[in-house]
Amino acid sequence: MKKIAITALILFIFSCSSVNTEVEKEMLQLTTEELSEFDGQNGNESYIAVDGTIYDVTNSIEFLSFNFESGKDLSEEIKQISSWEEFLQSLDIIGTVLPDLPTRYEITFLGKNGEVVNKEVYDDLDSLTYPLTKIYGGYRFVNWSEPVEISEEVLDTYILQKLNVSSEYEKIYMSLEELSQYDGKDGKDAYICYEGVIYDVTNNSSWPNGIHRGFINAGQDVTDLFKNSGAPHSSANITNLPIVAFLSEE
Repeated sequence: MKKIAITALILFIFSCSSVNTEVEKEMLQLTTEELSEFDGQNGNESYIAVDGTIYDVTNSIEFLSFNFESGKDLSEEIKQISSWEEFLQSLDIIGTVLPDLPTRYEITFLGKNGEVVNKEVYDDLDSLTYPLTKIYGGYRFVNWSEPVEISEEVLDTYILQKLNVSSEYEKIYMSLEELSQYDGKDGKDAYICYEGVIYDVTNNSSWPNGIHRGFINAGQDVTDLFKNSGAPHSSANITNLPIVAFLSEE
């Protein structure tokens, strides 16, 4: 009797453990573009959509006999089959098709150093307008890059595609001969060169008429003069000046 009771207990435990514990698959939500990836090619599964519902036809021999392509919305094609309702009932429903939402574009314009210059949202890329470019001392703006997609977000009424547009700049170079023309005399601008960088001292009170301390003239490379003249101030008095160009290698 005891043996029978133990056997019954084992059978009860086994039956409990045999309950279908398969976790129900989460229903997919795909756009028509995402659905197109499930075309049965290159090891992909085969899905079709009918009236907004996605069906799995990966292992359906009957579907193969229809000679339809998977990865598509076949709402009209399937209904041309006499037994289309029975056919759909034999398939697993795995999700729904998201409505085709319009795409809007959030464009972030970036400066030379990657900082945000401007940010705008456009309905299409054909209407793209570029902001005024930032001025960087010693650099000349060249061009804006093509938009590069960074991310995409599906919102309630549209898809927001985020893109970056970078700015391209090039250095402005000046020779010593060209620099000599900016000596601050006769109303000219006054530039000096220090360690390969050319600075604007035109409106600097320490450089009246392009002359510093009575003997250092603008329009030249002052690197050695500054370092050897026992200047009472640090080089920051120069390097904090506006940059206009860089010294070219002659």
